[in-house]
Amino acid sequence: MKIPEFVQSILRRYDEQNGPLLAKGLSFNFLLGFLPMIFLAFWTAALLVDLAPGLQEILEAEVVRALPGAMHELVNNQISHLGRSKGTLGLITLFTFVVTVFFLFESLERTVRTMVGGQGRSWLKTRAINLMMVVGSIIFVYTAALFSVVGRVIKDMGFLPPRLLSLGAPALSIIIIGLFFAFCEYIYLQRKVELPPLLLISLGASAAWFFAAAFSGTLVRTAGRRFVVYGAITGAVTYTMFLRILAEIVIFATLLIREFALKEEGEQKEAMDGEDV
Repeated sequence: MKIPEFVQSILRRYDEQNGPLLAKGLSFNFLLGFLPMIFLAFWTAALLVDLAPGLQEILEAEVVRALPGAMHELVNNQISHLGRSKGTLGLITLFTFVVTVFFLFESLERTVRTMVGGQGRSWLKTRAINLMMVVGSIIFVYTAALFSVVGRVIKDMGFLPPRLLSLGAPALSIIIIGLFFAFCEYIYLQRKVELPPLLLISLGASAAWFFAAAFSGTLVRTAGRRFVVYGAITGAVTYTMFLRILAEIVIFATLLIREFALKEEGEQKEAMDGEDV
C-alpha cells in the first residue's frame, strides 16, 4: 500500500526538523508553564474580586472541572486554594510565573516557525507578541469558564434534548481550545493562511487533546485500583506523558496546517522542500 504523498511530506519534515527533540522541549515548557498560567488566572480573579465578585467561584467550578484527570486533584487542592487571595503571590513568585508562561509561548512560537519554515521577527516584536499571548491565555481561561457557565444554564433550562446535552460540554471544550490553538497558529505563522483548513485542523488537534486527556484520567484510575504502589505515582507519570502527547499533537497539527492551509504559498513551500532535500 502506497503512503499518500502528503503523509510522506509531513513525516519527512518532522524527521528533518528533529521533531522529537522539539516535542521534548515544548513538553518541558508545557510542564513549567501550564499550571502557572492557571494560577495567574485565579490570582488575577482575586485582584478583580471587587469588580467581578463571582469570577473566582466560576473559575473554580468550571475550569478545574474541565482539566485532565491527572491535573484535576492537583489544581483543586493547591492552585485554587492559593489563588483565592491576592496576597498569596510575592513579586518574585509573580515574576517567575509570568516568565515561565512567557517561555511556554516562546517555545510554541519557535516550534511553529521551525516546522513551517517562516522567518523570525525582530527581538523586541517577538517578545511583545509573546507577552501579549500571556495576557491572552489568562483571558482565554476566563472565556472558557464563562462559556461553560452559559452551557450549564442552557442545560438547566431544558431547551435541548438530554442526549445532545451529554455531548455539549465536551464539544464546547473542543471548540474553545481549538479556536485558541488556531489563534496561536495564526499569530505565529507569519504567512497568509486559509481559514477553513486552519480551523478544521485546529479543531481536530483539540479533539485529539481531549481524548488523550480522557484516556490519561482512565489510566490513572485503573492503575490506582490495580497497583497500589504504581497508582501512587501514576498521576505524575501520566501528566508528563500527556504533555508530551500534547506537544506531538501541536507539531503534527502545525505540519498539517503547513500542508493544507498555506496553498497560496505553494511555490515557496516546494522550494523550501527542495532545499531540505
